[in-house]
Order: sequence, then structure tokens, then C-alpha cells
Amino acid sequence: NEKISAANLHLQQEQNLEHNNLQCKYNYNYKYKSRKDNIFPNPPFPGNKFIKPITTIEGLRYEASKNVMNNCVSDNDYIEAIINKEIYIYRVYRPERCTLEIKHLFLNNWQINQLKLKNNKSPQSETKQYVKRWLNKAMLKSLDL
Repeated sequence: NEKISAANLHLQQEQNLEHNNLQCKYNYNYKYKSRKDNIFPNPPFPGNKFIKPITTIEGLRYEASKNVMNNCVSDNDYIEAIINKEIYIYRVYRPERCTLEIKHLFLNNWQINQLKLKNNKSPQSETKQYVKRWLNKAMLKSLDL
């Protein structure tokens, strides 16, 4: 009896997981596939030679894929936050290949929320400093407009 109950519990957990996965896929397709060209709002800052904004849902999914950065930036919560202009995601190519998340604080003030290597590992301080300098310059430049 105990073996049967444990097997039933395991089967129920697998079915719940499958249901949740299908529900997430449905929610993504329903909410985001209908967006024109899957394009996000304009990034707060244009980027530079080594830091590039990710401007589409497909680009975000590519960034998050296991073969690229293997992170969770393509989850619906991130997509929703980008659409609501609460955060923005960038690709960083140098000094190290990273994914950058900046978070909107107020007016034109943004901060680095996350900067991660593949598999969510931490970058070297040189990379952190480079990205911090870029963001500070970008915020100052945007005030000159």
C-alpha cells in the first residue's frame, strides 16, 4: 500500500509539473506572441560597441538559452518588467561575455541590478567597473539631450 501511495504521489507531482509547464507556455504565447514583431520598448540607453540592448523577446530567449548564457532572463516576469519599463537587459561582450540587467529607479536614474556570466556566475571586478562606467556615462549623456 505504501509503495502504491508513493507511486501515485510521484505520478501526481509529474502531472502537476507538466500542467504548470503547459500553462506557462500558454501564458507566454497568449501574452507575448501577439506583440508586434515581439519588439520591446526602446532601451533607456543605446549601448556601445561592447554592450548591446536586447530589443526583442526572441533575442531575450536566445540570450537565456542553454547554449548561450543559460540563465532565466526570458522568464515571463522579466518580459513583463521590460515591457513596463522597470528593467532592461543588455548583452555585454567585453571584458567578459555577460548578461546585464539594469533597473529603473526614478526619472532617468538606473542601476545595475544583475551582471552575470554564463550559468549565473559572477564576473571579474574589471567587468563590473567597465559596465558601471558605461551606465554612468550613458545616464549623464542622456541628460544632455
